[in-house]
Amino acid sequence: MMINELQFSTAPGFLSKGGLLICGKNWCGSSENAEIEKASDPWAPYFSHPHNSSRYQTCLLKWFGLWDWKLEPKEPTFLDLAILQTNLFFTKSKRFRSGFDDKQWQYAFERLCTGIIRFNVSGLLITSPEVGDHFIEFSKASIIPQWDRAIGTPLSWSERGNDSLRLAIGKTTVLNIAIMSHPMSGVADSDIESECNKTAMHSWISEVVADYKRKQFADQANRFNEQSSAYLS
Repeated sequence: MMINELQFSTAPGFLSKGGLLICGKNWCGSSENAEIEKASDPWAPYFSHPHNSSRYQTCLLKWFGLWDWKLEPKEPTFLDLAILQTNLFFTKSKRFRSGFDDKQWQYAFERLCTGIIRFNVSGLLITSPEVGDHFIEFSKASIIPQWDRAIGTPLSWSERGNDSLRLAIGKTTVLNIAIMSHPMSGVADSDIESECNKTAMHSWISEVVADYKRKQFADQANRFNEQSSAYLS
């Protein structure tokens, strides 16, 4: 049984609209019935907050710092507030003993697309090569009705970095996409910080931030217009 909506490590809010969505495969860890999806409440108010219990937060914070987009746990930046962290599946299994069939993968991506549309996401950072491979397959298959609205039409894909990092960057008509290695895959800091990867990811996040600011400005303008219309009427 799969749940209906995306789950997040941090509480979605107004400032996360139009932002950066980090998507892994699952929460990992271990528990009773670890291969059954369960709904959960957010752990923290923003991504770098100490109460964010995601197993991968520490590594991802380090990566953002190496890309010259440092996130401050005690003084959150606007990027910190713009990040939502989720997964494709909401189990806690470490090894996925039973695996997922094609229908489950499709449902998971349909659910992801719904969340991307709902939050008007500007950037999708996939931190799982397996999820990334399936993402590329579904982008070619044209079997998910809301795919074009959520993901857009692929305009360009570029491979950067070495085989261990598996960094791929793509840009569509509506979304900036990056696919890379799992945060706990043992990728060396030197690979993350290499000039090619650092430049690629810094530029990619810069584009996400630019789109985010544009969407936030437009959203605030719409809110102002709605409030003005209501007042005048």
